Amino acid sequence: GVLATRLFGRFAYGDVPFYDLSLYGREADLRGYTTGRWRDKMMFAVQAEYRHRLSRVWGLAAFAGVGALAPEIDGWKADELLPSVGVGVRYQLPLATPVRLRLDLAAGRETVAVYLGIGEAF
Repeated sequence: GVLATRLFGRFAYGDVPFYDLSLYGREADLRGYTTGRWRDKMMFAVQAEYRHRLSRVWGLAAFAGVGALAPEIDGWKADELLPSVGVGVRYQLPLATPVRLRLDLAAGRETVAVYLGIGEAF
């Protein structure tokens, strides 16, 4: 198996337009969140994912993470952390160049989401 980890941060200062604020649900920050529902100037996310191969083409993954948003660098609050947990299935296409498909089910604070992608989330 493989244990993969990811730490991500994005920090904006000054008068930031709404469309440039940091937000969850886009890219691989935290799975299980609706894009744009959670946004602010400061953002961080830390994740871990365990990937286990069952056979040459099939695999499983389990992942968990936590993140937070804040208006200022000193505005982080422990009771406002955003959790993320989930499981996934992996299928490696039998091609000369390995291409892995993934299907993940993730739960966030208020939502559950399904992801279909090519390659690992991170």
